[in-house]
Amino acid sequence: MADTDLIFEGVLVNQPCRLSELSREQTLDFGEVNKRDFRDGGKSKSVHFDITLEDCVVSGNSVVALTFEGETDPVQEDMFALHGDSEGVAVAIRHVNGEIVKPGVETYPAALNEGTNKISWLAYLSGPNLNIIKEGSFNGYVVFTMRYD
Repeated sequence: MADTDLIFEGVLVNQPCRLSELSREQTLDFGEVNKRDFRDGGKSKSVHFDITLEDCVVSGNSVVALTFEGETDPVQEDMFALHGDSEGVAVAIRHVNGEIVKPGVETYPAALNEGTNKISWLAYLSGPNLNIIKEGSFNGYVVFTMRYD
């Protein structure tokens, strides 16, 4: 007869909502972005994404605030750094209401309703100086955390 171990692990939480599985890990594909889109400190077309909270049970004026964490771009300090062959561009995130997300800074709290809540965001590439933009592939990584009140 052999001895075996059975290990149990997990985390108990007390949160008013559950993060949708589709919101847990998302890939935003910018496709091909033309360098000429960045003339005069321009930006690329935006890519829309949602963070969906499900099964929300709220009391009173419940809100959620998000913090997006990632490497800050060394030139555009309010944006997130990208890696790869390209140079001179960074990624920015903004709420559909216009609020720009700064790395490591909590967003304005969003009101929660019973049931499902969808918080919509836009991401875009920003290149302040056309002369330093180098073509090539790029990628980046951002993690978000939520704080409920």
